[in-house]
Amino acid sequence: MHSLPRNLIVVTALLLAGAVLDYHAMAWSRSLSPIQHLRIHSFPMDFSGWKGKDYETEITQSARAFFASDNFIDRIYSAPQQYPIELVLLPTGAGLHSPKICARFGGLALVSESPAHADDPHDMDRIVLRSPEARNGLYACSYYWRKLDGVQHEQNRLAPPVHYADSLLVSLCTPMEGSDAKQRFAHLDSFHDQVEAEIRSFLNRAPAKVD
Repeated sequence: MHSLPRNLIVVTALLLAGAVLDYHAMAWSRSLSPIQHLRIHSFPMDFSGWKGKDYETEITQSARAFFASDNFIDRIYSAPQQYPIELVLLPTGAGLHSPKICARFGGLALVSESPAHADDPHDMDRIVLRSPEARNGLYACSYYWRKLDGVQHEQNRLAPPVHYADSLLVSLCTPMEGSDAKQRFAHLDSFHDQVEAEIRSFLNRAPAKVD
């Protein structure tokens, strides 16, 4: 029903560009973590009726070259009668900002934000972004950091907006396409309920300790 909009790939590329610039800016802290030893590309391509596809762009190639690794995914998942969803899984060490900050580095405008409830492990930080490359290019994005022992959310805005060490950044984005933010975030919540089980199972493969 819903075809993959080219503009979602544009947003994907801009977010990755921001991540690369941010990584360079925070280069003083690039420690490895147990989660970074997982082969992120082995995350299931298909699950619960969703089918994934990796999109190769110049930005993703640059990101892989800069990180000296391709151990992350930026994948579009599609399902019948559903809007496509971009899933980013990025294992983190220490020093990167959140998607909210990376979006600004990548040239995306932050339209609105709704912080997660810190005491709710099922909640996510939510933002609406606008792409300068697309007419009516609004996108709803939710994100959080999945750790081996739980979930972390965005830090207090008064604190440095760095991510949490030894975690997996999970970012979900989908085009608004005329819908209101509440509808699109409900769509992301539904996808999250399905993908979170896959992520927890996937992280169980991480080594308990890395020497």
